[in-house]
Amino acid sequence: MTRFIRLLITTTLFAPAALSAQTPAVNVADARRAAAAPPALDSAISRLEDFLARYPDSPLRPNALLQLGELRVRKADEDFAAAQRAGATPTDSVRPPANPPQRAPAAAAATANTAIRPDYSGAIKVYEELVNRY
Repeated sequence: MTRFIRLLITTTLFAPAALSAQTPAVNVADARRAAAAPPALDSAISRLEDFLARYPDSPLRPNALLQLGELRVRKADEDFAAAQRAGATPTDSVRPPANPPQRAPAAAAATANTAIRPDYSGAIKVYEELVNRY
């Protein structure tokens, strides 16, 4: 009887470790998962925008604005990463600044190639409304 109890104790202690060692590893860079992410992100953005349009005076509006801003930042990051993977040139994703600084032509050409960045203008609008209104 004691052997049976010892066997039962050892199996309950070591079985979870043995089973977890047999589970397959999850690949973070799974192409199917990456391809499925943008539609879900677009859907969440459109649902939040729809909620904000339907209920402009809702007490949940600040939280919805915060979530919408975060989703738009994530969307801008994903779009920027996709453009970089596609081999976009620096001028493809950069909008010219409203008031460009006066520089020498050589310095301006050197910084034009390093000024690549995501477009966060949609998220900035949402965050500005959140800060100014609430």
